[in-house]
Amino acid sequence: MFSQEDIDAVLRDAQQAVDELAQDVGQLHGGDSTPSHAPSGTAVAARPAQATVAPPRPVGAHVKRILKLKVPVIVRLARRNMLVSSIMKMGPGTILEFDRTVDEELDLMINNCKIGAGVAVKVNEHFGIRITNIDTVEERIDSLGAR
Repeated sequence: MFSQEDIDAVLRDAQQAVDELAQDVGQLHGGDSTPSHAPSGTAVAARPAQATVAPPRPVGAHVKRILKLKVPVIVRLARRNMLVSSIMKMGPGTILEFDRTVDEELDLMINNCKIGAGVAVKVNEHFGIRITNIDTVEERIDSLGAR
């Protein structure tokens, strides 16, 4: 298992990677050239438009470390709150009814945070999920750090 210090270090690295990605995307799409530290109302000299794009940065060791982590992936069928007394009465053969219909998509979750959805599929003799929608990379990384 990982210590809390290892987890915190990985989360800091993930945030740094997301910040770098956001900065790179902003540069690629002609993001705002006004420095974020400039006080409001301060005149900032406009930079001439650049025809070239900065070369991509090599993937740092912190990003490689993040990409090697294994995290639990959960596919949630439904969710329901119950009284503890009802849970204590459960036994083999008990049927729990949920308010979700059979046709609804399943939730794809990381770190107990929903990052997408999909439909159940059968792969040979196993269950699977066909992803029908998924959050952006930034939102997925944020889900890894959610508490």
